[in-house]
Amino acid sequence: MAIATFAFFNYQKQESSVVTSTLYALRTNPLVRERLGDEIYFASKYPWIKGEINQVHGRIDIRFWVKGTKKAGEVRLRCKRRGRGGYFVTREYSLTMEDGERLELYDPEGNAVDPFMDVGMAE
Repeated sequence: MAIATFAFFNYQKQESSVVTSTLYALRTNPLVRERLGDEIYFASKYPWIKGEINQVHGRIDIRFWVKGTKKAGEVRLRCKRRGRGGYFVTREYSLTMEDGERLELYDPEGNAVDPFMDVGMAE
């Protein structure tokens, strides 16, 4: 029973908008694609999302393994919401490759590539 419960909660994390958006952002990041290759997805058929996704209390702190056609690495995303009903602020968004190379995918100065920047709004 306990294993089924853990598997269920992990599946909820895996299908959350936070994880799917993170995967999308990885796939559209030129630096990540250069290192991992194409077809970026979970590294395992049954991925384990470590950490917490608690949007109600404003805490996201997750890590999980991804792979592409070239290499694999562990993604880390840490965010905290500012105040009740405020926006989430990214504290860390990184990719650590199997060989130990670490890519910082977020720049607090705003110099990171925004995968949604070129998305047009229908009028």
